[in-house]
Amino acid sequence: FSEMVQSFPPLILAMVIAAALGPNITNSVFAMAIIWWPNYARLTRSIVLQVKENDYVTAGRIMGASHLRILFKEILPNSVGSLIVMCTLDLGNAILMFSGLSFLGLGVQPPTPEWGAM
Repeated sequence: FSEMVQSFPPLILAMVIAAALGPNITNSVFAMAIIWWPNYARLTRSIVLQVKENDYVTAGRIMGASHLRILFKEILPNSVGSLIVMCTLDLGNAILMFSGLSFLGLGVQPPTPEWGAM
């Protein structure tokens, strides 16, 4: 399903979703979240597959730690750094896409000040 979402151009898919839901700030943010979730899901999956092969995860498994403990104490802290970096890199693109949706009339409505509505 993520491959299908990524096969469409992001701005056009965001326009379709925002137009179907109506011109609103919440709907525009929801449309952008639908567009960007596959990138984060794929990165998270690849990082978790890489981290779970490390020795400290194997040691936790041998010590008898539960799956949730291994996930929250070993895997999650070692994989959140890359997700934060990707989020900061995508922040500029998100601002540009949101202002583009507002410029096209699918984002913030006219009385509210916003970069795309200026």
